[in-house]
Amino acid sequence: MKDLIPNDVVELSKSEVTKAIKKNADALEIYNAVDLFNDRQQTMRSKVRNTLATLSADGKSLAKLHEIELAMNVFKVNKNIDNMKSLKACIEWCFNDLVKDETQPFFQKENRQSMKNVEIKTMQPCVMSAVEAPKGGNKKKNATIMETATDDIIVNLIADDNNEYQPKNRILFETFTALDDNNELIVTDSELEYTIGLFDKLAKELRQARLDSLNAVEKTEEIVNAE
Repeated sequence: MKDLIPNDVVELSKSEVTKAIKKNADALEIYNAVDLFNDRQQTMRSKVRNTLATLSADGKSLAKLHEIELAMNVFKVNKNIDNMKSLKACIEWCFNDLVKDETQPFFQKENRQSMKNVEIKTMQPCVMSAVEAPKGGNKKKNATIMETATDDIIVNLIADDNNEYQPKNRILFETFTALDDNNELIVTDSELEYTIGLFDKLAKELRQARLDSLNAVEKTEEIVNAE
C-alpha cells in the first residue's frame, strides 16, 4: 500500500485509495462482496478465497494480496468498521479453509496471514501480516480451532440490553456458526468443546492467581508480625 501514501507519510489518503479501487476490478469486487455481506456471505467468501488462492508464476508466493488490502483500506478511510471486521474474519476463514484443502498444497498452517491495523482510530494502512515460509508435507487433518486460528479468541463479557452476548460477539458467533458448501458447521462439536474447555482452564488459572495473591499478603503479614 506504500504507493497510496503520499510523501512517505504512513497515513492513508481517502481520495487516493478511493481513486485506486475504481481502477482495480478485483479489489472493487471484494469491496462490494463485503459490503453485501449480510445478504451474500458465500459470495464474499468465494471471491476472497479465489483471490487468496492466486499464486505467483513460480507458485511460491501469494500474488493478489494488494487487492484485499485495497478493499480493506477503502472501508477504513470511510470508517466502516463493521465491514472491516467482516472482511478480516472472512480472510481468516478462507486461509483456514485453504489449509484444509488437499488440492491446495501451497497453503500450510505456517503461511496463513491475517489483516493488521483493522481499526479506525488512525489512518495507518491495513496490511497483511508477515508469515513463515511453508514447510510442505502432508496437511494436518482434524486440527482444533485453536491450532488453525490466526488470532486469539476475543470474548466480550458485557451483555446487551436484552442480556444476550451474541450481539457484542458477532465475529465469535459467526466463526462458530459458519456453514460450509454442504451446509455443515465448519467448526466441529469437538472443536467447540475444546474451545469451551479453554475457558474452564482460564478460570482455574485465574482462581489460582487470586489465591497466590492472598497467600503472598499473608506471608508478608506473618513476617511483619514476627518482627
